[in-house]
Amino acid sequence: MCAVVIVNADSRVLQTLNANRLGRDFVVGDIHGEYASLMRLLEVVSFDVKCDRLIGLGDLIDRGPDSVSVLKFFGQMPWFTSVRGNHEQMFLDSRLGLSMAVNRWSRNGNEWIKKVGVKTSDALAEVAGQMPLMIDLTMPDDRQVGIVHAELPRKMKWTELVNKYLICGESSSTEL
Repeated sequence: MCAVVIVNADSRVLQTLNANRLGRDFVVGDIHGEYASLMRLLEVVSFDVKCDRLIGLGDLIDRGPDSVSVLKFFGQMPWFTSVRGNHEQMFLDSRLGLSMAVNRWSRNGNEWIKKVGVKTSDALAEVAGQMPLMIDLTMPDDRQVGIVHAELPRKMKWTELVNKYLICGESSSTEL
């Protein structure tokens, strides 16, 4: 039986990343709108946009001072990919207008969206909606690494979950 995941029609459930044999992969979690901190960290590690990749664990938005810049940056940089976190999902759910979803997100950091116009909000929702729920990353030594925001269903192995979505859902293979 296939798991039911509610995502918009344009969403990807699984993104596959091939091994980065030319540079380094950096994984970062819970940026939460801290754009300036992210830029400082990329500088500290001498991030090379020609060969390095940045992989986010979701929760790029909310709580911090600059969620708009983080989400725009994510949408513009081909070397930056991220799974969707619960904060991106709350943003998308709240756009459906259901009071429960709106109330939940308002308790978890949605103040930033009230400061942007409809056009910007729509563009940011499109970016968030493209974030996959899972990333299957091949390491340079050919090991597979599974990336999700939270945790796998109990007693389920990564390969089982990926195979379930390859058969029941969809996958997007990406060369970054």
